[in-house]
Amino acid sequence: MYKIDSLNSVDGHFSDGDYRTGRKGTLVPALWLNALQSEICNYITNSGIALDKNDNSQMLSALNKNLEKDLQKQTIYGNAQSIDYAGTILAEFDVPPGGLIDLTVLIRVATLTGISEIVVFVLNAATSFVYKSVFFDFFGDVSRIERRRICLKNDTDDLKSYKVKVSCSGSSTIIGNVDLNGWAEYDAEVSNAQN
Repeated sequence: MYKIDSLNSVDGHFSDGDYRTGRKGTLVPALWLNALQSEICNYITNSGIALDKNDNSQMLSALNKNLEKDLQKQTIYGNAQSIDYAGTILAEFDVPPGGLIDLTVLIRVATLTGISEIVVFVLNAATSFVYKSVFFDFFGDVSRIERRRICLKNDTDDLKSYKVKVSCSGSSTIIGNVDLNGWAEYDAEVSNAQN
């Protein structure tokens, strides 16, 4: 898309012209109209709706469909003040088939004992990890902040349960804050059936 720049446009805006002075209105070229049409058509088709010249409500349908999808997200958050080898579960949640997970883990270290790695796992119901992120090289009593973003997808045909766990290597203990926040999609029908 681009702002109109054709003959008699004014700083990227259309002009009606002025018949009193003989100034003509903005020429609307096919290039601009085709760009506008493509933007609208792409949004509609990428929303999973087939174009239909007899339906003038497709843009509204696409907007409503995407809004509904945004509403089908669960907020995920968790916090831990200290972490050791046994680990701490920060959050538990379910994700439908094809559902997405988008999480951010922020670790603020105040003090720790020993030399340590902090490991963040995303575990399935069988407690097997489906994702692992290692925060390296935390030494001594130093203040430090580390951040990781985790983006995953449930590629199965089933509703899956997940846990986010954070732990330290060896006999180390970390004092500070571990904050987890983000979202995951959920299946409204499954959620309603369970309530």
